[in-house]
Amino acid sequence: MLLKEPHCLGFNESQKQTVRQWVEGQEIETYNSINDKLMEIIRLKNQVLPGPLDLKSRQRVYLALYDLDNFRNQFFNNRPLDKVDADPQKLAAAETDDTALLEVGMQWVKQIVFKQEAA
Repeated sequence: MLLKEPHCLGFNESQKQTVRQWVEGQEIETYNSINDKLMEIIRLKNQVLPGPLDLKSRQRVYLALYDLDNFRNQFFNNRPLDKVDADPQKLAAAETDDTALLEVGMQWVKQIVFKQEAA
């Protein structure tokens, strides 16, 4: 379905492109991949813990998925957080790469908050 809305100036362009070309041009593959992983967490949450999360779980989810600087600091420097069973290369990358850190955070949420065993 294609919606033509007044604020979208792309309809004024003469160049035609496929959805795949647009996705590649916008470089959103990583964002889509992360979104898919977040949907897995939402599904898991609804399956394992239906209803609102308790305060501690909400704080953990927020820390790992939305407060990456503090999560990195606590996870790698202060070491008070429970460790996640993750790929060592991904853990090493997470020390400096925010995308890798977000993926580690997602794995940490699955294991610590929702008690899911590592795959």
